[in-house]
This record gives sequence, structure tokens and C-alpha cells, in this order.
Amino acid sequence: MLREWGAAFAQSVWARPDKKLTWLVVLLKPLSSAYGAVQRIRRALYRCGVLRQRRLPCGVISVGALRVGGSGKTPFVLWCTRRLAEKGFRPAILTRGYRRRSLVTPQILLHDQIHRLDPMETGDEPYLLAKSLPGVPVVVDPDRYRGACAILDRRPVDVFVLDDGFQHLRLARDCDIVLIGSEGEELASQCLPVGPLRELPGALQYAQALVRFSCAGPSPGSQGSRTFEAPHSLSAPPVFSAELRPIGFFTLDGQGPLDASSLREKEIFAFCGIGRPESFWLTLERLGIQVALRESFPDHHRYAWKDFRQILGRLGASRWAVTTEKDAVKIAHFPWPSGRMLFLRVAVQMHEEERFWEVLFGCLGRPQGREKSGHG
Repeated sequence: MLREWGAAFAQSVWARPDKKLTWLVVLLKPLSSAYGAVQRIRRALYRCGVLRQRRLPCGVISVGALRVGGSGKTPFVLWCTRRLAEKGFRPAILTRGYRRRSLVTPQILLHDQIHRLDPMETGDEPYLLAKSLPGVPVVVDPDRYRGACAILDRRPVDVFVLDDGFQHLRLARDCDIVLIGSEGEELASQCLPVGPLRELPGALQYAQALVRFSCAGPSPGSQGSRTFEAPHSLSAPPVFSAELRPIGFFTLDGQGPLDASSLREKEIFAFCGIGRPESFWLTLERLGIQVALRESFPDHHRYAWKDFRQILGRLGASRWAVTTEKDAVKIAHFPWPSGRMLFLRVAVQMHEEERFWEVLFGCLGRPQGREKSGHG
């Protein structure tokens, strides 16, 4: 797929300033411009009705991003869905299931059945969402409308959370929430395949809310509220700030949390397979953990026995390993040394949360949300 190849190219070339003007980048710039133009035209065709959207009989909240990978969509979807359930809604999640092995569509994941499944079959992110959200079905299908109809035939749902949905225009939605980098770096980036953007920054004007999202948590002394300046050519959807806050370290069988202070005197090997591994390294640094060795795998990496042996070699007799929760679900079946393989659990902290829900419920046409008692 062009998108995935473009993201990998951007991470390997544009992340290195000394290679910004290589002949390959220069050669691909016209393709990047063409890609951005095609995406702009595609969105315009949907907006004017030439391309038809399909609408579901209940609310749809889309959580998406301009850039490929590493924007924090999965933890934000988890947080948003959990909050909806706490507010009395009956939510379900619609997701594509990128890089899953199973060809079953739609694939419906439920919390009480997830232990029987392989995250490589379901996709790592759907597996983690289902594992973390009791009572919330996670529907995996590239055709999100088909997946939604399948779950509506089986159980009551009154709001769908569309994972990575900003560019999935075939499904109509009531609210587009778009996550942007904490510094608004998308505004200075280019489209695939030269840069990491799926479409041009002008598309932000069609969102109902922008969330300036820090995947590495607050820096020391940060108040988490610097202003994001949108280009003057854009209409201005409300802008919110959110960040990932570390909760603690857990063993692969869920024991914990261990506080970061208990790891500061240990020799640590850190590894991950996420879109922006630098955010994980920075989080560990801000927790005061000294990483002796680190290694990054591709996003959505499928860990094999050769990876297990490689990581085990890095551990040696006394080193401890830390990884992300998304990676942890994919390595839990390996026979790791007891207690020395940990994952860091994080949670979203939303600033101005009350105002955020006012905007979202306004889009759904339910200014006060739902009362918990409404479900009986």
C-alpha cells in the first residue's frame, strides 16, 4: 500500500536532516503533490454528494489524524469509548485491523472471549481495545459500514467510535475528532510518499474538534496548554490539549503497577514496534529511567521466535526489559524470564474535558449526553 510505504519512507528519510535533499526525495516531490491533490478532490466529491456516503441509524464519532502512525489514536479511542460507556451510552468500535492475519470479515471481538484469540489474527490494536474495554464490542472490517450492520444485528449499540476514520469518507459521521502533534508539526509536513501526511492540512477545517496530543506526556514544568495556531486560510474548529500519562509498569500477566522509581537503579533494555518510537524513549527519559540498550521494530511488527531470541540475548542474566502495552499483547506467549519483562501502561489526560464533551454531544444532538440509569 502506498500509504504504508510512504510512512516508512518518511520515517527513514525525512527524519534525517542530512538526507532531505537526496535525489530520490526531489524526484518524488511531484508524486507527493499529486497525492495531496487527489485526496483533496476525493474529499470534495464526497462533500458535494458525487460520491455517496452511507449513514448508520445511530451516532458515529470518528477519531483520526492527518499523519500515518504514531499520533496516539489507539489510546484516545480507548479513552473516548470508556468515557462514553461511563456516561451511559452503549458504544462499539469500528476498526480496520491493519496487518491482521485473519481474513474473517467482519470479525467481532468481545472482552470475555479475547483470551481465546491470537492478536496476530485480530490485529494488535483491536486486540488491545477489546482486552481493555469490558462490554464494548470491537468490530474489525475494512468496510466499516458492513461491520457496523453486523453488530447492530446482534446487540444494541447507540454510538460507534470509528478508529482512524478521518479519511474513511464512505461512512458518514456526526463528529470528526482529529489528533495533531503537540507542536502542530503536521502543518509543516508533506504528503505521502515524501512525508507522513495522508492529506493536506487544509482538511483540518472539516473537523469538529482538534486535539493537540502529546504521546510522550508533559515535559517537566509543562502546563500542557500551549496555543496551536491554525493557518489563516482554515476555519477554526475548537482546539483541545491531551497527553498520555504513565500509570505504571506491569508484568506480562498483569501484575503491578510498579513505580518508575523501582526501575531507576536497574539496567534497562527498551524496545517497541510503534509508529513513533521516539515518544516511548522520551517518556522513559522523563520517568528518570536510564536505558542501557534500546531497539525499535516496525509499526505493527509481528514478533517471531527470532525476535524472541534476539531480545532474550539483549536481556542477558540481569537486564530488565520494558516495552509498550501494544507490543506486550503480541509477545505474552513467549517464555520470558520471570518478572523481568514489563510493559508501560499509559492513559489519556484530557484538558478542558467538560468543554470537549459539550462539543461532542452537541454534534450528536444530545447536549447533556445520557444518564447512566437510562440503561436499566
